Amino acid sequence: DLDYEEDVAAGVDMNVVSTRAGKLIEVQATAQGPPIARDDFDRMLSAALSSIESLCALQVEALTSAGVDVEILKKRA
Repeated sequence: DLDYEEDVAAGVDMNVVSTRAGKLIEVQATAQGPPIARDDFDRMLSAALSSIESLCALQVEALTSAGVDVEILKKRA
C-alpha cells in the first residue's frame, strides 16, 4: 500500500491479493477522479500479479537463506 502522499496523488487506489500461482483472492480498485479505462485496469492488474510473483520469489529466497524449510510452508498454502 502507498504512503499518504503517494496515495492522495494517485488516480486509482487498487489493492490486489493473489496466490503464488496467480489465482485472485481479492481485487479492489477505486478511481480517485475520472473513471479509468478497462485497458488501464488490465495493465494495473497484470503489473500487480507480476509484482506479487516477484515478491513471493524473494520471500522464498530470504526464508531459504534463513534456514526455513519452505516446502513445508508451500504444502500448507
